Amino acid sequence: MKTYKDYSPIVASFLHQMILGGWKIARVIDCANAKFDLSDKNNNEAKKIAKSEIMAGEDSTVVFLKPNGAGKNMRVCTLILLGNGADELVADWSASSTKADSDFEIYWDKFRKIWEDKEVPTKEIA
Repeated sequence: MKTYKDYSPIVASFLHQMILGGWKIARVIDCANAKFDLSDKNNNEAKKIAKSEIMAGEDSTVVFLKPNGAGKNMRVCTLILLGNGADELVADWSASSTKADSDFEIYWDKFRKIWEDKEVPTKEIA
């Protein structure tokens, strides 16, 4: 049997926290640089597609949008690396404004508290 790290629950948890925070999954760019526009999908569909594309490779970019209250969207682009620790899933991010950055960090911190000091789950395959 071979054991591998299963990032699936970690990715699902991160996407879930962002959705709870009012962030919409707008786009995923996978490790092969294929772009998936999810802006017209509901949260459940977008989460399912995003998780699948993130899990397909070692790195991906996820773009989140959230209304800023002034008729425009805040934007955060996250770089996800599956080789990192559970609470370090997002290796880097860039935000469209300091407000977007601050708001993102609220939900990023909530996610990190869930996974802090936890190992990436493992699975065995034959």
